[in-house]
Amino acid sequence: MTRQTHQGGNDVSEARRSPALAEWRRQCRRRRCARVATVLSLSVGVGLALGAGESLLALRELRVVSTDRTLAMEVAQNLTLPSHPNLLTTPIVQFTREAERCPRVAKAEVERRLPDRLILTVHPRTPLIALERNGKYLLIDKDGMCLYWCQRPRKELLRVTGWHPQRAQVGQRLTDEWFERSRDIAQALLQWTKLQPWRMDASNPPELTLTSGSGAKGTVGVDGDTVKRAELFAEVLQELEARGNQVGRVELRTRRPIWWPASQRVAGGPDHPA
Repeated sequence: MTRQTHQGGNDVSEARRSPALAEWRRQCRRRRCARVATVLSLSVGVGLALGAGESLLALRELRVVSTDRTLAMEVAQNLTLPSHPNLLTTPIVQFTREAERCPRVAKAEVERRLPDRLILTVHPRTPLIALERNGKYLLIDKDGMCLYWCQRPRKELLRVTGWHPQRAQVGQRLTDEWFERSRDIAQALLQWTKLQPWRMDASNPPELTLTSGSGAKGTVGVDGDTVKRAELFAEVLQELEARGNQVGRVELRTRRPIWWPASQRVAGGPDHPA
């Protein structure tokens, strides 16, 4: 105890003899208090700023735009808005995800328009094939996505009959061999606009037949390069019709195409090397 008392006395004496040390300690305490006050002030300021920002940036308009007006309306009706949405804290990527759940949407993009708007742009899928079933057509794009049913498909679409995939329902994706064959033929025939609309009958694969808008039939089969035969049929048919011929049928599975006029039957009729 004596030693401790003696040391304490030495400390007090040292502090009295060192006013500079005491002043330094007071300055340290003041700096610590100043730092704490600054942190508290910043916290309050940030909180007020966030509150004001949420109020100023409250979402007041979510506009859906598309080259397909009916698609924009469909997407807009199915969007879910969170409570009190704003451009500062609401995860806007959720709107693109919801839009892309629609089978007709290929891609969706969202853009902030300060202070209070979001613009959601939806890009539609482009139909390529019209699959006939019971007098109606299921439209399918190049990725095999089944889009929607219609009564009268557009002229440029390949109308397919005789092919009945089990998964041919809106929102499903087709990946089988017949889809790939139909897609490749449809893409090959897109350029032959004067011969549209094209039809493909797949009910008898060895006799796979294409029909032009004029009613001319071309037998391309499936035992060779069907796509090249389809392109050859279009080329031969356009040339023959440009010469004034009314073509009834063209056989493409032979070494050279053989055609018959529309007024003659294939069986027993004379053939015409094209």
